Amino acid sequence: MPESIKDALARLLSARSVVNSGLTSTISSWRHLAEVHKASKTEEENPSDDELDAALATLKEFKALRNRLRPILGAAETAVEGLQEMCLPRIRMCGMNSLPDELIRRIFEVRYGPHHIPPPYFDMPMELSHVCRRFRSIALHTPRIWTKLCNWQPYRQLEMYMERSKAADLSIYIFSSSSEGFHSDLIPEFLALVTKHSKRWSFIHYSAPHRYNLPGDDEPPDLPYTHPALLDYPNLDLPRLTHLSWLNADYERSKDISPVIPYECWNKPNLVHFEGFNVMADIPSLGSNLRSCGLKFHSEDDGAWDLDDFLHTMESSTMLKSLTLQISHANSSGSTDHIPSKISLTSLHTFDLCLNFTMNADAVLQLLSSLVMPTLTQITVTFGFENDRKDAVRMFNAIVSCVAQSPLLEKFTFRYTARGYPSMANRGILHTLAQDLPRLREVSVAGPGFSSSIFDSRIRINLAWRLLTVADCSETDYRVILQLAHDIKEDGRLGGLKIRVTKSPTLDILQRHLEDNIITW
Repeated sequence: MPESIKDALARLLSARSVVNSGLTSTISSWRHLAEVHKASKTEEENPSDDELDAALATLKEFKALRNRLRPILGAAETAVEGLQEMCLPRIRMCGMNSLPDELIRRIFEVRYGPHHIPPPYFDMPMELSHVCRRFRSIALHTPRIWTKLCNWQPYRQLEMYMERSKAADLSIYIFSSSSEGFHSDLIPEFLALVTKHSKRWSFIHYSAPHRYNLPGDDEPPDLPYTHPALLDYPNLDLPRLTHLSWLNADYERSKDISPVIPYECWNKPNLVHFEGFNVMADIPSLGSNLRSCGLKFHSEDDGAWDLDDFLHTMESSTMLKSLTLQISHANSSGSTDHIPSKISLTSLHTFDLCLNFTMNADAVLQLLSSLVMPTLTQITVTFGFENDRKDAVRMFNAIVSCVAQSPLLEKFTFRYTARGYPSMANRGILHTLAQDLPRLREVSVAGPGFSSSIFDSRIRINLAWRLLTVADCSETDYRVILQLAHDIKEDGRLGGLKIRVTKSPTLDILQRHLEDNIITW
């Protein structure tokens, strides 16, 4: 090795050189020296024995240098990690200080979420304002993060929140219970304070006691449908109210002969969304601007809810676009012997129907036979009940017959859980949809056994479907899907249908057909 290269390597290897030049610069210099030396030797076509001996010596030198470098690199890496950990708070603060106040304010608002969605806890604005002086200043000038008020909060905190929220819309949360205990005794004082600002309310959430497994096996108080404190405010003026949520999960109608529903008399001209659990309401009283409605009914009492009468009142909601109806352990109080009158929901675009636990199949069939939805574009059906296969088939066929009268329907989604297993005998769910709803654009099915074992190729159906999504299905179902793909490829009678498989087991028979660009994951 030339003497100049040896001297250069000796200087580069010294600790002083590493510190002064920097570890990265030093390693780069070593790499450059090695490349220069290699290039000088490869230029000669036929190196002599002496030159080969020199090259071998150089190789040994570089290996030795590499071995001496490894401890240095290890120590440097450890030092870098320690310094990074020590400097991390300063780095974060420097990075945060580079952000403008308006961006930080927006981050606070996004973290706090939309006004009608409760935060994980109601103390978050207080914690933000205690981080540093700058955060406190920004938080105090961000009214939206102080707008969520709950009867769990201390009285003085509520006063402070309302003052700091300025003129922003308020979200009101009334909980009679939580996992820590019952809070119904706090509601009167809470209402007395927040109703002073009722003209700013944009969202109201009321939740009656739930039967949690509380310490000491406490039982929830036997409250009526409406907390008595709310009856002191029968004529609230709520010009900004857009969302109303009234949940009474454990309410038993038989215990309350004459339930009082205070929100029917409130002035709420801009209400667009209503959510109710075991709700009793005169739907027209919710206003003519109602756009979406979510209703859940759960009761094991016979005749607890008359769903026919309830839905008939929804006919007056001429602007209703979306309806979610979840029925659990429900037995209709109406008679199933008479021919039901039609329930016409003229503006409904989206319908989500969920049936859980034990169902009165005849009542459900009567309800479905009465629904008229001329503008319906998509429906989602979930079966989670425990009835037998016969009931499942009847209810599924009734749903298909009902929506077959909706000429604008484009999307059909069908799911069934472990409780509900509605095998469709010889035709299969997929076959029923293909034969009775061929003009759909998108079909989604989730659950094992949605199809029969053989797709009858003799049935010539000109499907308009563009996307079929399947999930959580059996191997037999997937084989039927493959036959569909084969039909598409053979004669094109199924149009431009694409098939998407999700949550699929690893099946070789499917993988072989991925190249067809018909079945995808």
